[in-house]
Amino acid sequence: IADPLAMGVPRSWEVLTKMPETGLFSVSYDCSPEQRAFALRRKFFEVYGCWSADLEDEDVSWWSSFNDVPLAVREFLEFI
Repeated sequence: IADPLAMGVPRSWEVLTKMPETGLFSVSYDCSPEQRAFALRRKFFEVYGCWSADLEDEDVSWWSSFNDVPLAVREFLEFI
């Protein structure tokens, strides 16, 4: 049974023992290039990923997933 989490991720999941022990948690994130807030992303990378990132926006290769394209566009591109 899929739960769309219409109210967002349950706050109770802040406590590891209150999280489900099994299951699949899948999310996607869409953002236009103008809204990607590179400095904030770099900060999160360093703080939560424990990595050092001496990079600027132009040093990163941004890309998109073909699977995120609407089905009609994929079918058209496969056709041509």
